[in-house]
Amino acid sequence: MIINISDLESEFKDRVYEISADELANRGTIFKNQNVICKLSVKIIKNGFNIFGNLNTVIDYQCVRCLEHYNMYLNLPIRLKIQNEENFMNQNEKLDVIFLSGNKKYLELTNVFADIIELERPIKPLCNEECKGLCNICGLIINISCFCRSEKNTSQGDITQKLKTEKN
Repeated sequence: MIINISDLESEFKDRVYEISADELANRGTIFKNQNVICKLSVKIIKNGFNIFGNLNTVIDYQCVRCLEHYNMYLNLPIRLKIQNEENFMNQNEKLDVIFLSGNKKYLELTNVFADIIELERPIKPLCNEECKGLCNICGLIINISCFCRSEKNTSQGDITQKLKTEKN
């Protein structure tokens, strides 16, 4: 996504951008739909700009317990500080800083947005907190289709025989 510096100088408010997921840098993210909606506002500051707003998309994750795919809606805050490198002043703000060279006429944000989305990925994605994963006997999802746990006094051989008879 490219924003002209002249647009930043106009201090726009709540401008909506629709970005195709294909335009973002490939970080391994699987998008449920190909739309990433970004709503941004700009404020001029000394030696640069503050860009703030939010980014919305739906991501496809795979549960680490049951291996099923599930969708997660993301509404991520955007807080960027665009500033000239030679005039950089760190004020311990909770903003990501992007340095802008004096001769640039536009700002490219697709890599930044791809990073923000991918950094939101959970370390251990779970379809839900109660997910019990896969059965170590039959290999089916325990929460949905496994019957092994309900038959407490059944040996593994009995379960294998039962699966064979159900198959026929």
